[in-house]
Amino acid sequence: MVHYRFRIMGRRNLFYLFGATFFSYTTLCMLIPTFPAYVLDLGGNPAQIGMTWGAFTAGILTFRPIVGRWTDRKGRRWVAILGTFIFFLAPLLYAAFPSISALYLIRFFHGIGSAAFTTASVTLVTDCTTVENRGHTLGLMGAANNLGFAIGPWLGSQLVSAGSYQTMFVTAAGLALVSLLAAWPIRELVRPASSHRAVSYPRAVLRRSVLFPSSLLLVAAIIHTSIMTFLPVFLDERALIRSGPYFLTLGLTMLVVRVFAGPLLNARAHRLVIALSLLGMIAALLIIVRTGDPRWLLVTAALYGVGFATIRPVLTAFLARHTPVDRRGTVFSFYEGSYDLGMSLSGVLLGLVANSFDLVVMFYVVMAIGFIGQLISLGLTDESIREPVEPAIILQEEQSMRQ
Repeated sequence: MVHYRFRIMGRRNLFYLFGATFFSYTTLCMLIPTFPAYVLDLGGNPAQIGMTWGAFTAGILTFRPIVGRWTDRKGRRWVAILGTFIFFLAPLLYAAFPSISALYLIRFFHGIGSAAFTTASVTLVTDCTTVENRGHTLGLMGAANNLGFAIGPWLGSQLVSAGSYQTMFVTAAGLALVSLLAAWPIRELVRPASSHRAVSYPRAVLRRSVLFPSSLLLVAAIIHTSIMTFLPVFLDERALIRSGPYFLTLGLTMLVVRVFAGPLLNARAHRLVIALSLLGMIAALLIIVRTGDPRWLLVTAALYGVGFATIRPVLTAFLARHTPVDRRGTVFSFYEGSYDLGMSLSGVLLGLVANSFDLVVMFYVVMAIGFIGQLISLGLTDESIREPVEPAIILQEEQSMRQ
């Protein structure tokens, strides 16, 4: 009876969480093409555009450990709701306080919301799934992100063109409110950790089964930053193809893989799948810098899309399998923080490499980092990580019966 109730409640939670994730990422991505222009309209300069995005990243990185602890001690649901509430409030604050100095504070506040929602949502997914279907379900949640990323920038640009920045901000707040309402019916399947069972943050995250997946996610973030940030410039310099068809092919490939490649994402052979994913991403970079044929570039978009769409859900499923249920929020805050760190630092560092040499050298540096990731993946075997693993799910009713 308990397992039947878990399946029903878990499916309901995942349905609501998919909606909350889609609307949250849509409202976040509405700001990608519009916020830089908004800063300039307020009298800002390119450096201040970078500082506003830096404030957002600072909010995420600063509060990741805090919201991770809250997720374990207060519950996943309330932290997810907190994130969606901040998503609702931040766009209204942008509209109410149109000044550069205020934007820094609001962007930092907005980053706290992103840290809260992303940490709680990935923890909720692992709570609501079993080992057999966790990878595919994580992939489906990634598809919700992809849909939000596809719609959000277009919607934001259209609203600014047809109306104003105020219209765009109010619409973003409205979509965030829908996200909050979608998250509200979610029910906790795991009892929050009691204070006497809590462990320190270093003790929770400084374990091989956490550091290895987090390091690999950091590598994936560096590779992804090189593609998203510098590939459009590279394509323009070489006059090969426009970046639009490339990223359209990439996005469609990732969507197809995450929706339909369930057996691949659920595979127990984590090391093999991760190694092949990294190899595909590295091969895509190599073909990019070596070929002058536009058709091959579209092939690299598909190849890279398969690799990137696969590696993250498989890594997350592996980490969930090796993390006690009452530490998942803390552990996933560290894990997701490694991705944030990779995205934020690599943009600056890779830019310095490209400026000192050229983009081809920069891509070769990224490939070398990818091969380091291949070496790290050798440690991702269940046999090599000899740590006690608690059952994946502890329902409140089941736990109560045991006490």
